[in-house]
Amino acid sequence: MEADSFARAIDEGGLAWAYLLAFGYGFLSSLTPCVYPTIGITVSIFGARSVKRRRDGFFLALVFVLGIAAMYSTLGLVAGLGGMMFGSLLSHPAVVVGLAVLLAAMALSMFDLFELDVPASWKTKLSSVGLGGGYLGAFLMGLVAGLIAAPCTGPFLLGILAYIGSTGSPFLGFSFLFVYAMGLGVLFLVLGTFAVSLPKGGRWMSAVRSVLGCLLIATAGYLIAVPFPAVGEVFRSGWTYLGLAAALVAAGIAVGGLHLPLRGAGGLATLRKSLGVVAVSIGFYGLFSSLTYAEPLAWDTDLPAAERRAAAEHRPLLVDVTARWCGVCKEIEREVFADPQVRRTLEGTVLVKVDLSTDADRAEGGALEVFGRSFTLRGLPRLLLFDREGRLVVDWNGPPPEGAAPPHDPKTFLEVFARIGTVRRPPDPDSPTPARGPLGARPAAGGRTPDFTL
Repeated sequence: MEADSFARAIDEGGLAWAYLLAFGYGFLSSLTPCVYPTIGITVSIFGARSVKRRRDGFFLALVFVLGIAAMYSTLGLVAGLGGMMFGSLLSHPAVVVGLAVLLAAMALSMFDLFELDVPASWKTKLSSVGLGGGYLGAFLMGLVAGLIAAPCTGPFLLGILAYIGSTGSPFLGFSFLFVYAMGLGVLFLVLGTFAVSLPKGGRWMSAVRSVLGCLLIATAGYLIAVPFPAVGEVFRSGWTYLGLAAALVAAGIAVGGLHLPLRGAGGLATLRKSLGVVAVSIGFYGLFSSLTYAEPLAWDTDLPAAERRAAAEHRPLLVDVTARWCGVCKEIEREVFADPQVRRTLEGTVLVKVDLSTDADRAEGGALEVFGRSFTLRGLPRLLLFDREGRLVVDWNGPPPEGAAPPHDPKTFLEVFARIGTVRRPPDPDSPTPARGPLGARPAAGGRTPDFTL
């Protein structure tokens, strides 16, 4: 996806929730036992609490947070650069199941069933990096702080990196992880600027860990829905599904899914905690799935048969080259193809989907032949719209002169589609059959009632 496409998506609010979620993940990660207890000590080490002016403390803390952001943003950049390969891996059932099991195991650590931690000797060596104080020491400490916090931030970074890999965008990878790091650094900025004392840890931190664990399980469910689409059909759009998901979250909390401990609990408490965690996790997944669900169109999957049908019935042809791991493709399905006016407009169009979920090599450098013309693929999504004569009208995400940025709103799509009109009924079988054009499509028949309106 090109830079201007990202700007358009951000302007229209398409990615606003994703960035907000990344920031929230970062802030919640700072409340975990891997990070929260070390904030005051860390700020003291790089000198933010010993400066005379509040402004100096703020800039020291900011440099420290930028050090964290530099490390995480680099991870996001790498994930974005390898996005096509990463996305292809995410479509393989064995890889997805393994990744989901890993996320579930990390979620169990959030419920205190076992501990993930960096050895104490490593923490001591890493902390000594910033003993010199000052801006350089603060930045260097920020670079290594992510390693100390890895046991609690790692699970969420894994889920975010998986999403970034599905988009294949270095820009999104860099910016997404930068926003995550800024969320992680909020408390460092507050403490470094105002030299305040943070509340002591307690049972509220266990509740935060439980929320994060449920979110990890919900993320695992989202990943499984990529190679197993039936999982994504459980929660659809509509108030009924949203209400059901919200009710599951509320019931899980009431049963004790967040506040009850799991380690050392009795049989009844363990059962209540387990049922509560399952209900909250399914509810979280249902809320996200319902809000992002798009009712699929009646796509054909046989491209040659679709070409023959479009030519025989004198209809436009829309070719959607996509993959289950393509994040932008899902956005187009949700924001464009789910629009009622777009769906009505496409009723007279032959729709064909070319699914490259298991063929990432073809998605980046492969070829597609439509109506005798070859198109080289350079990433996804790729949408080709042909008129009734078999002529290319627009090549979304393709090269000039027919190329255009992928449509991220119904208005853009409809403006282009209006050039070829909408088929209202099939041709009259009693009318003379005109000669076919060079691509197998019928030219306009003069002197008879047209079978479409502009």
